[in-house]
Amino acid sequence: VPPVPTYNVCGCGVNNWFRRRLMKLTSKAWFERFFLLVALGDNLLIILDDELGWGVTFYSDFGFASMYTIEVVLKIWAWGMFGGRMSFWNSNVFNRFDVIVALAAWLEVLASFYGFDYTIRSIKLFRLLKPLISFVFFNGLEAILKTMEVGTIALGTVVYLMIFFFVLFGVVGMELYAGSYSRKCVWADTGEVRQPDRYCKRLHQKEYAKTGLPFGPGLNVESNCGPMQVCMDVGPPNYGFSHYDNVAAAMITIFQSFSTDSQAFIMWAGIQSEPEWLALTLIFYIGIAFVLGQTLINVFVAVLTTVFSSTRSEYAEKDEEEKE
Repeated sequence: VPPVPTYNVCGCGVNNWFRRRLMKLTSKAWFERFFLLVALGDNLLIILDDELGWGVTFYSDFGFASMYTIEVVLKIWAWGMFGGRMSFWNSNVFNRFDVIVALAAWLEVLASFYGFDYTIRSIKLFRLLKPLISFVFFNGLEAILKTMEVGTIALGTVVYLMIFFFVLFGVVGMELYAGSYSRKCVWADTGEVRQPDRYCKRLHQKEYAKTGLPFGPGLNVESNCGPMQVCMDVGPPNYGFSHYDNVAAAMITIFQSFSTDSQAFIMWAGIQSEPEWLALTLIFYIGIAFVLGQTLINVFVAVLTTVFSSTRSEYAEKDEEEKE
């Protein structure tokens, strides 16, 4: 791989006098420091605007967007976009953040021009990542970012498997528990939900008789609630987020389960609302914990660790070559 591409995006060769001058210009330390000060000033104005309500205007956004674009264009003109070890895209992972910041800055200008209220100014903070590697405490930052780039395909495979099992468990959950998480025992005379909450299953008399439980004044024939209680639909728990009535809610519930957020509560609600499926419920939630919460998460971490170790070794060899 050559150090720089033979021709840049404008068709200028490596011996072109203007391109060579741009190479010298963009290699200067003051060039990087100047645009660092530009980024610091831009982010300082953003902070002042958030805290005090002043500092950022349409003209300041336009000015900083122009400065970011000038920096990117000069570097691409000098070193080329792709095709060399020192080309803009390949030489430094932080150059890619510069492109993202420049695009975000122009989107901010367009949004402000057309009167939209939303803002994406916070993306400009990525521009400040580059100077951090000059500090010893952050000298591994570039290797971490490179790891995320190199490991995209391998990590993507693991993420694909996680999505597959998310959908699989979500579909199974919709088949087993659609509507179940909305049913709770309420007092028949007041209509208030009994405390503590109890999820329930509405049963017809014949179905109830098949359970083999004796009839009596302490048992409710229509549901598995207690005396003076009825089983009614009062809405799913966790502010309506934990249920299997649709695909989106099922995905959220699966995520809560494998991340151990209210995992026991969600499983217990399934046991109470579908008591005849006790074994299936246990298998279902243990499967979520084992497949998603343990196996695939550990595989994800293992792949990330392996790629990071390889990338760090490459950077160590690169540092040794530069010292020699």
